[in-house]
Amino acid sequence: MTINPEKVLLVGDVHGSIRQLSRALDFALDSGVDTVVQLGDFGIWPGWQGQAFLADVNSVLETCDLTLLFVPGNHDDYGQINSTPVNDDGLQEFGSRLFAMPRGYRTVWQGLSVAALGGAHSVDRQWRLHHAPDTHWEAEHVTEEEAAAFAAAGPTDLIFMHDSPDGAPNTIVDSNTGAQFFPREELDLAQKHRGLLATAVNPTSPALIAHGHYHKYMTGTYRPAGATRDCTILGLSEGGERDLSQYVYLLDLTTFKETYPRA
Repeated sequence: MTINPEKVLLVGDVHGSIRQLSRALDFALDSGVDTVVQLGDFGIWPGWQGQAFLADVNSVLETCDLTLLFVPGNHDDYGQINSTPVNDDGLQEFGSRLFAMPRGYRTVWQGLSVAALGGAHSVDRQWRLHHAPDTHWEAEHVTEEEAAAFAAAGPTDLIFMHDSPDGAPNTIVDSNTGAQFFPREELDLAQKHRGLLATAVNPTSPALIAHGHYHKYMTGTYRPAGATRDCTILGLSEGGERDLSQYVYLLDLTTFKETYPRA
């Protein structure tokens, strides 16, 4: 399948909710978009519920003539993801219109270098291990080898992620909001993982990084360490967000270089 959209709709966390995803797909149709990029915690779950969700999503996508690409998050089943073959185009097929962008995925859209780097640390890991161990996967973490390979692959314009790299403006991390809800040990591990993400993306000097994970809309600009230009960071909220504009973002790739110019 050839994918080279002029516009894409970016979507935050869905967590296996067809109702929440449908809000975004309706917006995509109203906006004349045929390609949707979901930024992790999509809903790749074990068992019949996960399979039913994927079947329902793919049926809706076929009916609406939409293609959806997703970045695996930290609450997606890496057993399924890592056992799904990578096609010649670099994508993993979960349906005729539904594809995963594995870590290190690279492509070119409208002359732009596009990459994907999914994964994050689950700060609720201890609760999951004790109460719902089948919903936690150690492969949620990017490995040092994956980070090094991503950095070595060269410059990018646009990166789709689930978490944001260390150094990027982040209203949740910067305000230490998680300290009142999660163990310090888990927050420290999450920060360590964000540091690893930074070693992957900083050398590629992206103009835009889009991510989910924090269930909160956030945006800002910064200069990653060692980068050759400033980077805009865009974090999207999750599907239960009342304000749709904080959960989805329409990205025009035909004007990307004017909107996110090189420094």
